[in-house]
Amino acid sequence: MFADRQLLVGHDLDSCTQSVEVVPCSLGDGEVIYLVDTPGFDDSDRSDTEILLEISAWLSKAHTEELKLAGIIYLHRISDVRVGGSGIANLKMFRRLCGDTNLNSVVLATTMWNDSEKETFEKREKMLMQDTDLWAPMIDHGSKVMRHDHGKVSGSAILQYLLNCKTRVTLDIQKELVDENKTLDATGAGHALITEMERLKKQYEARLAMLEMQLEEARKNWKDDKEAIEMRAKVLEQKLDQQREDKAKLQANYEEIVATEKKRCEQLLEEQEAKHAQDVGQKLQEEQKRLRAKWRAQQKQCIVM
Repeated sequence: MFADRQLLVGHDLDSCTQSVEVVPCSLGDGEVIYLVDTPGFDDSDRSDTEILLEISAWLSKAHTEELKLAGIIYLHRISDVRVGGSGIANLKMFRRLCGDTNLNSVVLATTMWNDSEKETFEKREKMLMQDTDLWAPMIDHGSKVMRHDHGKVSGSAILQYLLNCKTRVTLDIQKELVDENKTLDATGAGHALITEMERLKKQYEARLAMLEMQLEEARKNWKDDKEAIEMRAKVLEQKLDQQREDKAKLQANYEEIVATEKKRCEQLLEEQEAKHAQDVGQKLQEEQKRLRAKWRAQQKQCIVM
């Protein structure tokens, strides 16, 4: 969110609202703040590399224009039964993206509370706060745990807490990319992502080796599951190919990241405009069809009369 400077509508930082979106928000005292909504990691449709590139581009551009963050809100669904390996890795990446010196400006906000499961959720919250792989180190560095469980009331409380801190934050990734001119893979967040990619790469390669053995056995014995094994192997090979592409993308510096993101946003806008034109054309055809049907009905009435 922004508390110092107004971000104009149509500004190039907000040119691709399907990705990073800036939303004005008033707390009722006349002061307008700006919430910066970023895509979350572990997306089923996009890789973590693509999302990190997108967030990095926006944050870097904000830093060059001297826009300061007043705080960061990390949202976590308390309804999630457990935090898996990828979730832990993404939390580490988030921590590196912020930098430990900025963690006192982070709110760890839990969502999706349910009164019927409150006791279970409270135990889960306690586990998150005590686990050294999860929130405990961040809390030690000043992060605040809050519940977003009462709609606007709890949301306003979270925002007010950050505003009362009166901090202006420059994240580590902003300094690394812009001030130090590092490539993304040389940043703390990039390094954390590469570490996770290497872990997954070993998993994929081990599974692929196992599938190749199973496939060889299936070929020898003319088993019916040969095609299913081949399909699973193909999926793993595609994941490994995607990892190689993602690793190459992480070698980009700030200017290349911004240029790539600008191109992606322009392509998205073109697709949106084309879809809009198609929708308008379809509605026009439907309206013409309706009017012709109405005209024919009127003509029939005239003939009957």
